[in-house]
Amino acid sequence: MRRNSLSLTLLFVTLALSLFAAAEVARPANAVTSNANPPKIATTGDASVYHSSYQSPGFYAQTRYWVFYEDSSFTCEHQIGCLYYTSSPDGTTWATPDSVGIHVTDNDWSVVTDRTGTFAYYVRYNETSFDSTSNQALVFGKGLLSPSGAISWQPEHVVLSPGSSLKFPNDVIGVDSNGQVWVGYQQDNAGTKTPHIIHSNDTLTPSPLFTSFIVNASDPVTLQTVMFNATATGGNWGGRSGYAFSWNFGDGSAPVTGQNVTHPYTLPGNYTVTLTTSDNGNPQQTATATETIPVQLLIPSTNTPPTLQVLSDWQPGVAGHQHLG
Repeated sequence: MRRNSLSLTLLFVTLALSLFAAAEVARPANAVTSNANPPKIATTGDASVYHSSYQSPGFYAQTRYWVFYEDSSFTCEHQIGCLYYTSSPDGTTWATPDSVGIHVTDNDWSVVTDRTGTFAYYVRYNETSFDSTSNQALVFGKGLLSPSGAISWQPEHVVLSPGSSLKFPNDVIGVDSNGQVWVGYQQDNAGTKTPHIIHSNDTLTPSPLFTSFIVNASDPVTLQTVMFNATATGGNWGGRSGYAFSWNFGDGSAPVTGQNVTHPYTLPGNYTVTLTTSDNGNPQQTATATETIPVQLLIPSTNTPPTLQVLSDWQPGVAGHQHLG
């Protein structure tokens, strides 16, 4: 299959719609907006690259131009066609393309950013070729954009579960000003095709829940009160807040709850402390953190001066005792 160059002209034609819809950050004044000889962004084995303008394959965010495209020169998830992306700070010099590691084909995917240009979002229907495979899920992905040109992708979420006679092609994704994700798709039910729109229950999916803790004792000893301080970030799907913390101190004692807690160890040894943190989201997320705490035996200080106590055995009027006058 012939390889086609992605031109900057194509980039800015498709950029215009996605930039307007997402209300993104304004382009820098020195960005390239026209060129008689547009620079080559990348090469692809896909004959048509983009089938529909609604796929929104590019946007401007994090002081960079971003372009997403299908490359059928490669195989992802055991199928021909992978989603790739590249970026540029000025529209002239482009980074080496990176693979997202997922399969896409024809009109079955779409990419967008939010109004702050913080994340990239995509929706895709994972079928081998366009409108050919039923019983596949419609899925949603999210990645954190970096000014360096990298994207940190999170695990995918299922938008629509598979159906034995259902297909979900012609997919488009958008994010409104409230941070709510909207997905448009065509439902093909055994040949009956109807358009549909679905949206997230609340705001955008959160970052994964992460937790850790600090032990406020450098060399703990037996009977010492050791303080533990927990922290948590992320989680809380649906705009909720707050975390619950549960501690297992590894010595057979009962679990303790609370963000900041204390615990004494009565015997020396190495104890594995486990912190389990849960958020208040729906669905709820749980994360754990562990650390081994060495506890030494408390040895009395040798700096205490010795004391001598002398007991007198003289008692008045007791035989065998004499009083010296």
